[in-house]
Amino acid sequence: MHVIFDLDGTLFQTAICEYYAVNQLRSEYSLPSLSEQIIKQNIGKQTADFLKCYFPESYLSDTFIEHYHNLEHAAILQHGSLFPDIPALLEHLKRNHCQLDICSNGSVEYINRVLDKTNIRAYFRHLITAQNFSSKADAIRTLLTEESPAVIVGDTTSDFDAANKNFLPSIGAAYGYGNDLSAATYRAETPLEIMDLVMQCDLFYQITKKLFSCTIQTIGINGIDTSGKTVFSNHYSRFLSSRGIENTVLHMDDFHNPAAIRRHGKNEIDAYYRHAFNYETLVQQILLPLKREGILNKKLLCLNLDTDIYENPLQYTVTQKGILIIEGVLLFRPPLIRYLDKKIYLHISFEEMLKRAAERDVPKYGTAILEKYQNKYIPIQKRYFEEFHPAQNADIVINNENFRRPVILS
Repeated sequence: MHVIFDLDGTLFQTAICEYYAVNQLRSEYSLPSLSEQIIKQNIGKQTADFLKCYFPESYLSDTFIEHYHNLEHAAILQHGSLFPDIPALLEHLKRNHCQLDICSNGSVEYINRVLDKTNIRAYFRHLITAQNFSSKADAIRTLLTEESPAVIVGDTTSDFDAANKNFLPSIGAAYGYGNDLSAATYRAETPLEIMDLVMQCDLFYQITKKLFSCTIQTIGINGIDTSGKTVFSNHYSRFLSSRGIENTVLHMDDFHNPAAIRRHGKNEIDAYYRHAFNYETLVQQILLPLKREGILNKKLLCLNLDTDIYENPLQYTVTQKGILIIEGVLLFRPPLIRYLDKKIYLHISFEEMLKRAAERDVPKYGTAILEKYQNKYIPIQKRYFEEFHPAQNADIVINNENFRRPVILS
């Protein structure tokens, strides 16, 4: 896996050094000092653009900028430090055979000063400055190879824009200096979360390579209750979008039958197993038209499980080159299975299922919900296993016991 890092606000706590350098320079020109928060707002820009935010443009001579660089250098030597846990992050990625590079808007001299001060140079293969290119996207393009899947880690829109233009997933460092992470594929609140997201991206590259070896339009993602189907599907959807693959996620929970139908049967296990979902609507309105036409543009009024009323308007759009991802329980069986081009099964144990149910459902439904899992949902899944063997019939089986670090089993 190839991980390309931004430097300022992602690895290095630039604001500390810039605070000292800017205010020292402002003091020399008898200007009032600025807070670190104000200085943080423009970190990541190239030097001249950065200084324009804090000094009159008439000041910005070559001599002035050179003097600022000298003050910045002194501040780096005295105050420069990495964000907490960055060394542990880099060590972990190296241990997992990741190739690490830096692409920064700072100069080569600046990058080297920071790496020398923080003692992390040995982790990186290439150091590149965007100053030598028309954009950061162009700079990053020179680092890419077809053989190695890549992800961009940064904290500002320029990082995410560079990723998008190269059809790469990106991880936004929420602890950094960027205010807007909406364009990032994923969001990491801490450096340690970056580890998990890089590993997930690596997994998604592997899955995509296996699944897309032939033309497909539907992917089914199945697992027992609480196995992480929704989170996994949404993360995979964002990954595909970052790679330029249009996709829509359909949640089976939106196709539940009303409670009166779900309860129709000789006992609650049989009733749910046979009547939980409105397969007829799903097939007739979504899957069959998509299979026949190769495209889909459908708006449906779906069931609100909490109110038991059809009041959720949902839009499903699949283009000719788009993918429909369907996630839910009891998925790999008739009548749905014939419409699924590829199938992913998420494995967790029943013990893990109950642990997650306690964390997720007890606060909302009370402890009685755990009895429902023991007496209803687990027997339903066991019956499903016996009749349809979903893991054996999947194209890919993933161990999702640790949902932050899913791994391919088979």
